[in-house]
Amino acid sequence: MKKRRLLIATFIIFWAPFIYAQDQEKTDEDCNLEMMHRKIKDEVKEELKDRIKTINKKLDNGALDQVEAEKQKRAIAEQKAKDIEERQEIARIFYQYAKRNDIDNICEVELPVIKEDYEKWISQVEENEDEFKIHEHVESMREEYNYVYYSRPIVSFGFNNTFSDGSFLEDPTHKFAGSRYFEFGWQWSRNLFRKSNRLRFDYGISMQYNGIKPKDELVFIKNGQQTELQEFGQDLDKSKFRMTNLILPLHIELTDSKKRFEDGDMTFTKPSFKVGFGGFVGVNFSTLQKLKYEEDDNSFKLKQRGDFNTETFIYGVNAFIGTDNLQLFGQYNLNPVFSKNPIDEHNFQLGVRLELGG
Repeated sequence: MKKRRLLIATFIIFWAPFIYAQDQEKTDEDCNLEMMHRKIKDEVKEELKDRIKTINKKLDNGALDQVEAEKQKRAIAEQKAKDIEERQEIARIFYQYAKRNDIDNICEVELPVIKEDYEKWISQVEENEDEFKIHEHVESMREEYNYVYYSRPIVSFGFNNTFSDGSFLEDPTHKFAGSRYFEFGWQWSRNLFRKSNRLRFDYGISMQYNGIKPKDELVFIKNGQQTELQEFGQDLDKSKFRMTNLILPLHIELTDSKKRFEDGDMTFTKPSFKVGFGGFVGVNFSTLQKLKYEEDDNSFKLKQRGDFNTETFIYGVNAFIGTDNLQLFGQYNLNPVFSKNPIDEHNFQLGVRLELGG
């Protein structure tokens, strides 16, 4: 073993400069393990040259005799040969780790010189990825933080009703529990800042069904440019008014997501809490009234389709608060339900919102 290390040291001193000159032709290659090993040899070669120069000065000054000088040169050569073996082993371990975790600019990372220090460091890396403990070692090569994009289906459901000048609280004309809404759609989301996931922008497309059940056997009747609630004149088993809307929701979202290091990349933890606020625009492309009644001991079902003087273009505000996948949701239409009625009624929804997947 000692003879082999001595041969390696001799090779470094006398032949490495010529090999290094030839290898300069490969400087345009990507960083690889061979280049890392060559870099280590060059560094150790320079260290060995400096130590030999020091011994030669002592020899010239008479501080050492020829026998002792040759003995020290041999010992240093063997030590440096061992340094090459261990530092190249460190480089090999780090190279495998870096490739497995997609770390770039591997040759620019300053590795620990002593193998025990490296093993301790790499153990800390694997045990503390969430806190990004190797920041000081790889930050110079990993300055780019990624935007985080995702898309997922959205489902929301709950209560729907109308509000107009306090009528909902004082003299409601619609059943609250019986008037419901249902929404399904798709949402896209991205963080607004590359280095933070605390602020996100959400946008999407949804189908929303807003149902109203009038009380006291009332039905909606179109009377010219106005739509009124009137008695039907028969025993009603069911009266339901439904608007089908296609909407484009937009939200600003605040989360408690934190940074983390995963597979060689800076990413972010899944938020445990978030709140969003924004609005929507859309169109009402279908209005339907369903009636179920009895006459002369016969049951009838009637479906009435038409515009009922409802607004075609709809818009409003909404908000949600909860976890990453489950939130409480509220929406208020700024446009009136009926375009020409003397008293404006505005749709609103309260319910639960589910973000599926992710």
